[in-house]
Amino acid sequence: MDEILLIGEINLDIYVYYKNKYHTDKYIIKPGGVTLNVAYSLKKFGLQPKIYSFLGEDIIGKGIKNEISKNFGLDLIKRSNFTNSIIYIISEDEIKIVGLKKEDPSFSLTPKVKRSIENAKIIHFSPYIFFNEINYEFLKKIIKYKKILSINLSLPLLKMEKFIKSLNYFDYIFMNLDEAKLLVKSENLKKIIKFLNENYKKCIITTKDFVLFISDGKEIKIDNKPIILKLDIGAGDYFIGGFLYGLYKNFSVEKSIKIGNKSARDHIINLNSSIELLNKPYII
Repeated sequence: MDEILLIGEINLDIYVYYKNKYHTDKYIIKPGGVTLNVAYSLKKFGLQPKIYSFLGEDIIGKGIKNEISKNFGLDLIKRSNFTNSIIYIISEDEIKIVGLKKEDPSFSLTPKVKRSIENAKIIHFSPYIFFNEINYEFLKKIIKYKKILSINLSLPLLKMEKFIKSLNYFDYIFMNLDEAKLLVKSENLKKIIKFLNENYKKCIITTKDFVLFISDGKEIKIDNKPIILKLDIGAGDYFIGGFLYGLYKNFSVEKSIKIGNKSARDHIINLNSSIELLNKPYII
């Protein structure tokens, strides 16, 4: 049976909420990262994606392995020395992100990975693996298998010319509007659409108000239902999971976008509810 293979990082996500800078009484600790967020989104639709990632042999990595083993197989989870952590510091006025990154692992075509690639219909890459240049060679090897390849963008990586050139390998590129502006080096949406049409296969721009699909000189725009909630961390990843589910099922672009929107919306509601209902520190 065809599968969806997800390649990228798994982090420990720490959400810290405070009303003033002198007092913190609310936080959530959970496994996260692009790859795992997309996997959880797909899992909600009944799919069982394969995850190729790394986790440290430290106490954090062992805890995450124990948690994610309840939902996903661990046969493609490799060992590394450390587990990366991301801290989201959330106040009434702003969200600050602190990345505690210790390692950029190298991905390779082991026999198990080869079998998963051969069985896969879709392969989604987290962009963050390309901070390690060895992984560009890994990408080139996967291209030969002629699978559907997708990737989401990242603002820091869009400052790297090698990463931008690699985007031509992908069938689907997901981005938010800020990422689209940086990629194209323009604030003008018409110029952005024209550039993406001329340079890439299929692009999906997500915003709070609408989703725009761009391919073959055409655009499909789907409006989002308004949602007045502050936190949307990870919503883009959950949208990707919903869209990839639709792609996997051969649904139309319009239906796939709507599924992605619902997945992102549900995630935003759940995340904000977790913060608002939190009366004491706990782990989920």
